[in-house]
Amino acid sequence: MRVEKLVVGQLWTNCYLVWDEKDKKGIIIDPGDDADFIVQKIQDFKVIPSAIIATHGHFDHVLAGLELKLAFNIPFVIH
Repeated sequence: MRVEKLVVGQLWTNCYLVWDEKDKKGIIIDPGDDADFIVQKIQDFKVIPSAIIATHGHFDHVLAGLELKLAFNIPFVIH
């Protein structure tokens, strides 16, 4: 299991990519802002995202959610 912290958006929100290093399947947690940066990191690490999870609904934790949902055709859920 690997966890990579990405600092995104103007408020420097912590977004996390979490994935299995063997099969590369993973999740995106708290996709603050800057979907392009998050997508680039997903591609860099060759992660296959299966879901987006927001720990709560504050704007700085969900802004890139829709764009990532559409880009990867994956569910976006909130705790």
